[in-house]
Amino acid sequence: MGRLALLLFPTLFIMPLDHDLLGWNPFLQLGAGHGEASYAMAMAKIAGWSELSGSLLYHFSPDAETEKFFGSVFSQLNNFDLSGVYGMIPGERTPEGWKAITFEGRQEGAAYVLRTHAAQEGMRPTGSFTERGAFASQVRIRPARMDPETFLGDLHLKVGLADTTTDQLLALAQEVLAIFEQARNPENLEGLLWAKPLVAAEFPKLEEEDLRTLLLLERSFPTIFHTNKKLFDLQDVVHYEREEGGRAYTRLCLDVSLRRKEFGYKYPRFADYLDRVEELLDVRFVLKDEEHRPLVTAEYKTSDFSMRWNALIADGGLLPMSASGKPAGRDPISPTELSRMRFEVEVTLSSNFSGLKVDVEEMVFHGELTREPKRLVVTTTFDEKPKVSKVSGRAYGLVPSWLIDVFIPSNIDTLIDDFLGVITEGNGGSGLETRWVFSSFSPDRNVLEMRGTSEILDNTFVQIGFRLFNKRLMPDDEVLAEIIRLLRTNYAAFQKDFARFKERTAKFAKSQVL
Repeated sequence: MGRLALLLFPTLFIMPLDHDLLGWNPFLQLGAGHGEASYAMAMAKIAGWSELSGSLLYHFSPDAETEKFFGSVFSQLNNFDLSGVYGMIPGERTPEGWKAITFEGRQEGAAYVLRTHAAQEGMRPTGSFTERGAFASQVRIRPARMDPETFLGDLHLKVGLADTTTDQLLALAQEVLAIFEQARNPENLEGLLWAKPLVAAEFPKLEEEDLRTLLLLERSFPTIFHTNKKLFDLQDVVHYEREEGGRAYTRLCLDVSLRRKEFGYKYPRFADYLDRVEELLDVRFVLKDEEHRPLVTAEYKTSDFSMRWNALIADGGLLPMSASGKPAGRDPISPTELSRMRFEVEVTLSSNFSGLKVDVEEMVFHGELTREPKRLVVTTTFDEKPKVSKVSGRAYGLVPSWLIDVFIPSNIDTLIDDFLGVITEGNGGSGLETRWVFSSFSPDRNVLEMRGTSEILDNTFVQIGFRLFNKRLMPDDEVLAEIIRLLRTNYAAFQKDFARFKERTAKFAKSQVL
């Protein structure tokens, strides 16, 4: 997200940061965009977003109507379908059959308050939600006119960004890529090598280039690093490579997994919950450019709670990859230089519904990014039916898929195929559509707005999905308490690292120019 031709490389913004603070460079990009880059502005924005996070983590306050609505929803998940969702939305339907419910949230003092009301009229103007963290979401649903078994859904979302512009956010993204390249420079490691054995002791499988990169991040965020080092394991970070023509590039291989035993000691209820979703879902995402060349690949597996990201980085941008994983182009795609770009996201997933395995391939989302003077627009469509390649296994370890087919209106393959067919071919032939707009009304009034529409088939597959969510995915109060404790622990760690950063850089606070 972002705009402006911000200079990435003088990576220190002309500010002589100590080498062990380089990890803060992405956050410092939040101080640019209103003219001169400003250290004081960056500090104020980081503090503002941090305060909002604290309100959400410690003082989240839904009103009575919100608690009543979600309490009613969660109590009926075992017998839910889309008809049930439609019936539960309060208020009268419009002549066209629409029913809608609206949620609005904003920071009020130390608290973050979420309110709910039924409303058939449109949402309040987007300009009403530009303050930091202001939130509005309206969900509309109605039976489709052509088929009583399908529903048309519409989601409208608005989030206030205050004085954080898309220019700054894109520059932040580009600087994140640059961090992995900066570890290549020996000067950035001066005075830090004494700490390298300490990092190696925590992650013995990492290689030389991995330790160099992780060392920079550990010295910038020591509290966060030491808070999480026993919970998560790193297998790879980066590899520096060189093309035959001599050009150097960085291969990002970020491989993170959960240390299940250690995690269980600290968060036993959360760990038990993760065991319940084990092998539930393996997903692979591939972001491709308009020439169908991969830019980023990502994998997530609940079987070992691992995430793996792969990308090629050069000069602060992403290099397209060939099928063999080598660079497929000479010009990197830099976030701050984007003006117009077509892209696609290809998804492959393998899911395990209580022992019943379903594989889906060739889920392709087409998208386009357009950058204008005061806004960034991203549109996506999902209008090509994917392939259900395999349904196998035994539900609950006992009942084979062919026997389940005897007791439901249609076989499982057909249920899933019909469900995906309506999503991709319904909505007047447009499939699933989303439109994301980052708008700037003025330097301190920025907002993200999203609108998505889709047609959904209300068949047995939907009912199975609700029941699965309730049985396997819905965390109980004890699990939620440990999730919140984990988030609060990391929030407190960030606060300590931020205070350390401000103290170390206080001498620059009066200069204003980074």
